[in-house]
Amino acid sequence: VSLAAERQGRLVGGAASPLLPLAEEFYREGMCVAPSAISAEQVELASLAVSDAYERYMHAVRTLDLQEKLQAVGFMEIKMRNAGRYDLQLPEMFSEPFAFLFDQAPWMPLVKAALG
Repeated sequence: VSLAAERQGRLVGGAASPLLPLAEEFYREGMCVAPSAISAEQVELASLAVSDAYERYMHAVRTLDLQEKLQAVGFMEIKMRNAGRYDLQLPEMFSEPFAFLFDQAPWMPLVKAALG
């Protein structure tokens, strides 16, 4: 077992966690790929939610002629971080249809293994 695994307490019942190689890859490379973590349908559902929210927010910004304020300070729901890059508040992402992104996310054990 690697020193990193021992240091992070990655042992489960005296045996190495099956997630250990991915957690070590994360530490070594700064990223790792969790196989079969999210389906194409789930990606599409999340993508549509983000796109719809972005369009709603930008429509309100344009309708109220608030482009300069968006660039200067932003709003609670949307903030411009850089040209073409926005942070969005998406409360709908915390509803049951999106549970696959949080508590039920198949990658959460990997996150917990990597981050403790």
